[in-house]
Amino acid sequence: MIACETTKDLIMIETLVDGGSDVNAVNRDNGMPLNMIKARLKKEPEDDGLTDIYEYLKRKGAVRDWRKLTSKLCF
Repeated sequence: MIACETTKDLIMIETLVDGGSDVNAVNRDNGMPLNMIKARLKKEPEDDGLTDIYEYLKRKGAVRDWRKLTSKLCF
């Protein structure tokens, strides 16, 4: 989660995800990795590193709202 707030290094993100990091982790403010990268992209739209991370997280199944994950659960 912190990596998405600070890094622009796709290889670091790939390493963390391949090591088991959750691409849909939620922090106490309901922040999620995809949202963090999207917010950073709004500030730095020309940053290819952030764009690459955003696309990578989407390919790995990241969503922007955790409720999308729970709406498919059957109880």
